[in-house]
Amino acid sequence: MSCTRCLSLHQTELDSEINLHFRGLPNLGEPGMFVFPKILVCLDCGLSEFVIEKGELAHIGEKSITRGVLGAKSIRTVKGRTLDAN
Repeated sequence: MSCTRCLSLHQTELDSEINLHFRGLPNLGEPGMFVFPKILVCLDCGLSEFVIEKGELAHIGEKSITRGVLGAKSIRTVKGRTLDAN
């Protein structure tokens, strides 16, 4: 598969540990949430992509509801297409 940004075939997959923090002043004192996705990195342009696993994604959804950040951006644009995030 080629890079979606520069079409390069020079990519590598890396293990990762990412600490996610919810945005907004009320969440500043809250601890982050660790996820451990594999990251696909383009070695030419640096574009990096990852997918969060279903269990971790469900946990993020639950925390989003309790911390009041769910639905902050319900519509987003990806590659020129409008996607409904709900």
